[in-house]
Amino acid sequence: ELSDVFSNPYHVSQTTLSLNKAYVLSVDVNSDGSQYCAAFSNRHVNVYSQNFTTNAVIRSHEQAITNCAFSKTDPNLIITSSIDGSIRLWDVRTSAEKPSIVFKDTSDKSKHEGPPMRPDKPVLCFDTSADSRLLCGGTEQVGEDAFLLFWDIRENSLMGGYWESHQDDITTIKFHPTEKDKMASGSTDGLVNVFDLSETTEDDALETCHNTEDSVSGLHWYTKKENSKYLAISTHTEGLQLWNTDDYQPYQTFTRGDVCHGIRRSKAELTYIVGMHEQEEKGFQVLAGSRSAVNSCL
Repeated sequence: ELSDVFSNPYHVSQTTLSLNKAYVLSVDVNSDGSQYCAAFSNRHVNVYSQNFTTNAVIRSHEQAITNCAFSKTDPNLIITSSIDGSIRLWDVRTSAEKPSIVFKDTSDKSKHEGPPMRPDKPVLCFDTSADSRLLCGGTEQVGEDAFLLFWDIRENSLMGGYWESHQDDITTIKFHPTEKDKMASGSTDGLVNVFDLSETTEDDALETCHNTEDSVSGLHWYTKKENSKYLAISTHTEGLQLWNTDDYQPYQTFTRGDVCHGIRRSKAELTYIVGMHEQEEKGFQVLAGSRSAVNSCL
């Protein structure tokens, strides 16, 4: 049962309330645990201290924001992405009004295959390498292609991209936590691709391709028996699949009903997966909840 795999109880320690009457889209904590950030549907990113006082409000993009995250190495740097086609780096110590760096696609748009839906590539997700030197952004399908774009963060330069491995919107990207050249991406096309970025071409870089037969919403690398080649994959149908990336089928799957049972709820249609997070000694933990009006829970 799911409850046998993910069994630790947790309790709410603090709560904060936003006064801007907007939806929370994503949250993150910085590398030293001193600050939190939350992206809202009004395109603002709020930065909070440990006791949830507001340290800064970043007016991040002119169009809808899709993700926000702290740098993995600098606790004062925040990265945001948007359907405006840009990824922006903010230093909360200096200015919440102007980004320090704006990463954009500078490639020749005339070479895209198929009729593009818009001149820019809306960015849906991103991640950085463990050393925060490489940034990868995943885009909506533009014309016939969906793009993985790579930037050198130090140089603010577009290094290149992949556009043959996914056939629909790229929804999640996750660099390996210890192997700097390994990265996984997931898409609404149901595929999860694992790349070796040390290779010079997309064909050579693609190590394995895993068909979830579902729409992929999230990825998490984890270690099992001292082997760190395992991927947990969450889906938009609120299911969970556990993969050894050397294999071509999951070794364990959990349906939405399994998740519902694991958190002791009775209505699967009200159950959802919030995220997957590192957990010492036991691989990783899954945060799930129920939005039941009578007895909601996380």
